[in-house]
Amino acid sequence: MIRRFADAFHGIARALRTSISLRIHFSVALFVLLFGLLGRLETWAWAVCFVCFGVTLGTELCNCALEQLADRVSSERDSKIRDCKDMAAGGVLASALCSAAAGLVVFLRRPVLTRIWAALSAAPYGWVALGALLPLSAMFIAGRRMLRK
Repeated sequence: MIRRFADAFHGIARALRTSISLRIHFSVALFVLLFGLLGRLETWAWAVCFVCFGVTLGTELCNCALEQLADRVSSERDSKIRDCKDMAAGGVLASALCSAAAGLVVFLRRPVLTRIWAALSAAPYGWVALGALLPLSAMFIAGRRMLRK
């Protein structure tokens, strides 16, 4: 049983190393967590966020697996393989758009926005810290390509 969990975590780590799309989704999830903490979300809102994380990251992981398998099956251009890859990417897009819509419902409420603003403004360097997270997130998303340059 432990081996299965280890294999699953290995798969997630491998996908994070190889998929820029997964790193983007992961970074967005971390920012949602941060803003959720700052906005002191209610229990129902946290539940919505975690369901969205699971669905979006899960579909992206499935998309990564399908793409790697398809590339392994055939390196030639094949319209059927392309269609399968496009459908998997469409699944990720659908989950991401629904998650974004749910995020708007959760975060674009006056009490939540007010608490986020107050939390960022109360700390002397709240806005600076948030600004510093943006380039760090960009470096994580870019991965090794940015570090090589």
